[in-house]
Amino acid sequence: MKSNRFRLTAYSGGAIDYGFWGRTVIDIEGIRLDPKLPALREHDRPCGVIDRHWRRGGTLWAEGYFSSNRDGQELFDLLGENFPLQVSLGLWPELVEVLEPDETAEVNKTKFSGPLTIIRECHCREISFTVLGNAGTGVSTTFQPTQSAARPPKGEIPMSKPRHDHPFMRLVEKIQEEKKCTKAKAMRQAVRENPVVHKAYIMACNA
Repeated sequence: MKSNRFRLTAYSGGAIDYGFWGRTVIDIEGIRLDPKLPALREHDRPCGVIDRHWRRGGTLWAEGYFSSNRDGQELFDLLGENFPLQVSLGLWPELVEVLEPDETAEVNKTKFSGPLTIIRECHCREISFTVLGNAGTGVSTTFQPTQSAARPPKGEIPMSKPRHDHPFMRLVEKIQEEKKCTKAKAMRQAVRENPVVHKAYIMACNA
């Protein structure tokens, strides 16, 4: 009997491109996961359970099993046929750091240069199997629905969208205009001077 379990490399620690957030790295040590979390299909349909996850060598790994419902069984069959499914983490950012072009920082045992957004702390609330994702993320995923591993596809890590109309972003724009500085410097000053407003902004993004 074939096992319904799978194993995947959820995130390999590299830089990814996220529109407004720009070039971004997720600090693997700052990703908070519950002991068990949902495995979803396209971020909205239950298809299984993630019951084990660990960090090793600057990489986030996860294991779980497919449920007996229609989505779980269809994904199991697709992976058995080497269909190139992708993986997407449902992340809710909680602490964000911004690097200037002349600054560097070490994240996931690798040194990165700015400009760069670093998600230092976040809550991963689910892991999804998707058909289409951001092929430029550099996230490798390996599924093992049977004794032989399926073909490793690429994946994405979608995050909450910034709220441009939030008071925090209006404050950033005001500082940027007054100081004639980059958005990164304006955001840093706004976070330092208004931590409560910044926390409210992050919560609004995650809503």
